Amino acid sequence: MRRPTRLESQFAIAFFGGGGALTTIAYLNSRRLGMSSGACAGVLAIGLVGWALALLVGLAGLRVLLYQIAVIATWAILRVRQREPDRRYHYFGEGEASYESLFLPGLAAVVGFRGLEAAAFWGLVIALA
Repeated sequence: MRRPTRLESQFAIAFFGGGGALTTIAYLNSRRLGMSSGACAGVLAIGLVGWALALLVGLAGLRVLLYQIAVIATWAILRVRQREPDRRYHYFGEGEASYESLFLPGLAAVVGFRGLEAAAFWGLVIALA
């Protein structure tokens, strides 16, 4: 089993990568924290609903600002859902050294999901033109 990542590091993924990247990283982290299948499904559901809400809100007037607020709110909810298993892992693990780096998976999620969102946005613009 791979080691989980720090919950605070998911904030950067949410800020730069958006809802899709955040949902993916949070779901993978919940599995690594040993959360039950139901709890992991809950993390996935919250992330997908938050991402959908962020995309819908982002289509309104102040796109970027409202989108970021919705994604950060989703991050806060997902952080609370993962907090207790993370505390157990931190307490029984080796402290800070027991966490996995989020740099490469995070970078891949940010680039991949921002590219996906841009392609979907421009596809929608071209389809409506």
